[in-house]
Amino acid sequence: MNLEINEQSKKRAMKRAEGRARFGAIAILGVAAFAILAVVIRTSSQAQLAPVSSSWPVFHHDLNHTGLSPFSTSNNVGALKWKFTTGNYVESSPAIGADGTIYFGSLDGNVYALDAYGNQKWAFTTLGGYGVTSSPAIGSDGTIYFGSEGGRTYGGVYALNPDGTQKWYYQTHFDVDSSPAIGADGTIYVGSAGWVLYAITPTGTLKWKFTMGSYVVSSPAIGSDGTIY
Repeated sequence: MNLEINEQSKKRAMKRAEGRARFGAIAILGVAAFAILAVVIRTSSQAQLAPVSSSWPVFHHDLNHTGLSPFSTSNNVGALKWKFTTGNYVESSPAIGADGTIYFGSLDGNVYALDAYGNQKWAFTTLGGYGVTSSPAIGSDGTIYFGSEGGRTYGGVYALNPDGTQKWYYQTHFDVDSSPAIGADGTIYVGSAGWVLYAITPTGTLKWKFTMGSYVVSSPAIGSDGTIY
């Protein structure tokens, strides 16, 4: 296990070193490695629906990870609305708050909050400036949860207030690339490169942990009976 984890750490270190000279961006249809997009909605009726009513609070929209939006995109012509440049790749999928704020992480070590027009509201830097590939999840009270890389020294899970200040940090001692899922009682479920699935309380304390057979980079899905997959 230790050999495999060391190899994983080496690969991530090489990835970070290689990426320092590159720049991430939010742009339209960015398939090359570092983009998320914002697209013009052409009709006034569609514009009235977004973004507040079209909240996308977790990875793949909901706890079942359906990836389905309740809003039609049939009138979206795919024109670039805006783009926002970061200091490295963007592998984190965005989450959208109830007020339309867009949250995402970057390998430059920051989690960003942008308004609906692409303007930066704030940026939060992780301990050691390690990258964030985990996609944020937004709790019912507006708390933003995400994992970060950082290995044994800084790997862990963060909770931020809506204004970008740190609420708490739970150290896992391994990279957390998994995107959190939030249960109805507020419990945060997330995996780590240390072969562990964590259940963390809304106050940042460990509820329980389950050891798996390998790295956990997938995002947990929660069934209607409370089962975590």
